[in-house]
Amino acid sequence: MMSDTWDPGDASDPFDDTHTFVDSFDDGDEIGADPFGEFPATGMEPADPFLDTSETMPLGPSATSPRFPRISRFRIPRWIALSGIAIVLVLLLVPRLFGGDASADWDRLTRSIVLLHAPDCGWTGSGTLVLRSDHVLTNAHVVFSEGEPCDLEVYASDSPDIDPEWIAFAVAIPQASDLVHDLAVVRLVDEYGDPVSIKDRSSITISDQELAIGDRIKVLGFPGMGGRKITITPGEQAGWWTGEGNDWEGDFYKTSAKMGPGISGGAAFTELGGDFVGIPTGGSNKEDSGGGDTLGLIRPSHYAVPLLETAQELSSD
Repeated sequence: MMSDTWDPGDASDPFDDTHTFVDSFDDGDEIGADPFGEFPATGMEPADPFLDTSETMPLGPSATSPRFPRISRFRIPRWIALSGIAIVLVLLLVPRLFGGDASADWDRLTRSIVLLHAPDCGWTGSGTLVLRSDHVLTNAHVVFSEGEPCDLEVYASDSPDIDPEWIAFAVAIPQASDLVHDLAVVRLVDEYGDPVSIKDRSSITISDQELAIGDRIKVLGFPGMGGRKITITPGEQAGWWTGEGNDWEGDFYKTSAKMGPGISGGAAFTELGGDFVGIPTGGSNKEDSGGGDTLGLIRPSHYAVPLLETAQELSSD
């Protein structure tokens, strides 16, 4: 219990700031460095963290200098660093090697998209050079009128800024036509009806590659609203649409890419890589959208693969 009075014989007054150290220690006591300089240094004082040791302290260990634990620096093992670099390179290069080159050659691709003119049926459409550049993939409604084949003239341009010129005629291949899904493969022929191949234009590879929602695409063809020259419109895969009967059977991709009459039978490519993914076939109309924007419909490429196989077998006979 604390007393109300303080006796000078008690322990030192905690509030007395007049302590003296001279009478408290003798020279034989073991103490650390005296912060007030009243005792000679012994060499065992803690190191001064602010002292520049470049001239006053030896660089190597000595018998008299104190030893302190070393603080080791954290170092990443070399194999981990190299593995990280390799992973980054793989992530950057694999999409280009297997998912197509980001810089697709659109000039080359436009040379492989053709304008189909059916003078006796009174319309035009678009198509894609396939197989050995001796066939064209397009929509059946471009090739046939009420089940009967139209006379077809084929035009193509050497550059996107040049009007297309005649390169061949084309004839329908009934066995390689699918009126239900509105697709057809036609054979290129010359003015005598003999098969021809357009050697200076690349054929487009058609596979069953599919689009995921949101994938960016470009649609190529010859819509009337774009004039005579080829037109490229960008967009994205905006979902799926399933039709029933009246040439609309099966599945379509919906797209925000602008499309119009004359684009039918053209080509849709991935924006990243330029891979063929479908055939522009139709779209919604102003009435369906309440007078607003319209959506295009693209037939997925896998519907065309069996027709191309049939056309190739027939041409090799």
